[in-house]
Order: sequence, then C-alpha cells, then structure tokens
Amino acid sequence: MLVNLCNNYISALIENLDRRFTEAVPVLGAFSIFNPTTLPAASEPQFSEYGVANAKILAGQFQFSEDQMVVQWQNFKYLMLSWKPPQNVLQGNNSKLSPTEWLLRSGEETSIAKGKLFILGGSCENLLDTTSLQCGRRKRHKCH
Repeated sequence: MLVNLCNNYISALIENLDRRFTEAVPVLGAFSIFNPTTLPAASEPQFSEYGVANAKILAGQFQFSEDQMVVQWQNFKYLMLSWKPPQNVLQGNNSKLSPTEWLLRSGEETSIAKGKLFILGGSCENLLDTTSLQCGRRKRHKCH
C-alpha cells in the first residue's frame, strides 16, 4: 500500500515537472553553446554558424537584441578557442567543474564578462546543477 502510494506520488510529480518545464528545454539546451568541448575548430565549415541559433534563442528568452547577441557570440567563439580546459576538467578527474563551468569561471576575469552574452553565461552556471539533475533523470532530453 505504502509502496503504491509512493510510486503514484513520484509518477505524478515527474509528470507535473515535465509539464511545467517542457517549454524550458530549448532555452536550457541553448546554453550548451558555452561548452568548450563542442566548439568546432575555426577552420571547420560549421564554425561560422555554430551556436548562432542558440544565441538567438537566448536573446529572445532574455529580451536582448538578437543582432547584438549574435555579434557578441561570433566574437566570443574566437575567445573560447583560445581557452583550453585542463585535462582533469575534460576527463572529470579531480575536478568538480564541468568544461562549461570551467569556461564560465575562467571568463569572469576577462573584459568579455561585461557583455550580455557572458551575463547569460552566468545564468547558465547557476542552472547547471538543476540541469544536470534533469539530465541524469531524463534520457530523452539532450542536455550538456
């Protein structure tokens, strides 16, 4: 009886959370542009368009100028190329930081941190714990 009650409660809770946050999935996914391990090399053809669609999603969500956001993103990509996460971060060894968290914390000390794009990156950093919980629980959503 108690097991059934708990199972019903947990199922209802999961369904409620799914309904509540379904619209947030594209926005949360758009923050994946801050993951330095997914950034193609500048010489690769997909580099020029990499992250542009996600930058537009973030601009729309946070009511920033889409054009300004894309320009900031195009500049930020080159800066990201120059930052190399340490091996322990890339491999997850002896580090509590993901590559995305490492990138955002490294960037806090640069002048780019004053731009709207990096303010959004700070929001991403605050959301990482929540999203990683969702990613661990839900296999059908792709989270970074």
